[in-house]
Parts: sequence; C-alpha cells; structure tokens
Amino acid sequence: MHRVVHEDPRIPPLPDDVAGVVRGCLSRRPEQRPTPAGVLTALIPVHPVKLPTATTMHFPTRVVEPTPSSSTFADPPAPAHLPTERQPPTRPARLPEQPVGPTFTTSRTWSVLMTLWLTLFTVSMGLFSNSSARMGYEGQALVCWLISLVGLRMLAWRLPFLFSRKVRLVVSADGLTTTRAGRTGSVPWSSVSRIRLVGHGRRIWLVVWIDPARAGELPASRRRFHGGHRIFPVAQGSTNRRRIRQLGELRAALTWYAGRLFDENY
Repeated sequence: MHRVVHEDPRIPPLPDDVAGVVRGCLSRRPEQRPTPAGVLTALIPVHPVKLPTATTMHFPTRVVEPTPSSSTFADPPAPAHLPTERQPPTRPARLPEQPVGPTFTTSRTWSVLMTLWLTLFTVSMGLFSNSSARMGYEGQALVCWLISLVGLRMLAWRLPFLFSRKVRLVVSADGLTTTRAGRTGSVPWSSVSRIRLVGHGRRIWLVVWIDPARAGELPASRRRFHGGHRIFPVAQGSTNRRRIRQLGELRAALTWYAGRLFDENY
C-alpha cells in the first residue's frame, strides 16, 4: 500500500507508444489520465507487418485415399434378437420406522467415576489407618478405619449402578418403546391401563401396567410393582441435577402423550 501511494509504478519494457499510454493510465492525478477515447486513439497506429507472399508460402498437400465403394463390402448381418426374460422389479427393503418423540437414556459415566474415587479413597484410608496403628496413634487409626468402612459401604451401594444395563425409552404419540440388553419392544397406548412413577430418593422407576396379552413385548425388569412392569430407571446412579431434570422431562412427556393414563401421585 505504501508503494502504491508514494512510489512510481514499475512498468516492464514496452514499446514507446504503449508505454506512454500505460504510464498515463497509472497516473495518480485523475486529470492526467487519458479518457477511453484517447486510449483508443493512441493505440490505433499499428506497425504494419509484412505478410509473406503467395509464392513463398508452402502448404502441405493432403493425400486423400479413395474410399471403397458400397459394393466392395457386404452389409453386416442384422443382430439376432435373443429372447430375454423380464425380471420383476425389485423393491427396496423397507426399514422399520423409528418412533419419534422424547428419548430418555440411562448413563453409567457418573457411576464409573464415583466408583473409582471411592475405591481410591477407601484404600488410602485403610493404608493410613495401618500406618497410624504402627506409629502408636491408636485414636487416629480408629478414625481412619471407621472412615474406610463408610467408604466401603458407599462403594458397595454404588456397584449395582456400575453393572446395570443401559436402558433407552422413547415416549411417542403411538406408545412406549424401550431398548434393554439389545432387545427393543413397543406397546401402544391402547394396551396400557396405567402409568406411574414409583420409588424415592435415587431409586425412581417408571412402572407401566400393560395388557397381559402384550406384556412380553416390552423388555422390563424382573421385579414387579403391584403387578406393574418396571421399564425405566429414572437417572439412577447419576447426579442429583440430572435426575431432577430427567424426572421433570419425563413427567412432561407422559402428561402430553398419555395424560389420561399417567398417575401423578408420586
């Protein structure tokens, strides 16, 4: 930008008449630049170029070979029409339709992290208790031992969530769809008589009372609740914030799609 404003343009070697036109077009002052008509007038005189005369130009002669007459070669035989069997059009395989609606899934990420932390905490407290007992600090060793017992109790409570199976629930306008241990099943709302959230604290289940004729179509837990099927654990083993959020979203979805079946006495 500095060279454009303060320095002269660098023009390569050009003929005198062309160089003058280019230098005038690149002038910084608008009044010194030529008009388009002036540019055309300056470029009209063109140096004549002497073309070679007709006697000095030699064109290569082209030898045209005679084409064979139609009588030289016989006409090719007509292609034989082979019988072809018409294949019926193949229809693409129809993929099963996936239910569309609010989707809820369980997660074991928080359970894995908490299990690792509790394991390290319990082991470290046990080692600290042993070292304190060897050094003669009986009171400190007893306190560390009790703390390690508490960590071991919390670890035992957390292990079932660590090995629990992942469950996926879809609430749609057609019904409920669950996926558990690689098995997917669906039931329409017409086969459901009641829906309720049961449990307390960190163990909340979605329980569904289904028509006995279609009870085996929906994968659920083996444990029953007064004849109902436990089909989805609401954020069990997760943080309290995620459990409250998923519980609110599930209640809203059930109220929207199955308001007459959803028992809100939770």
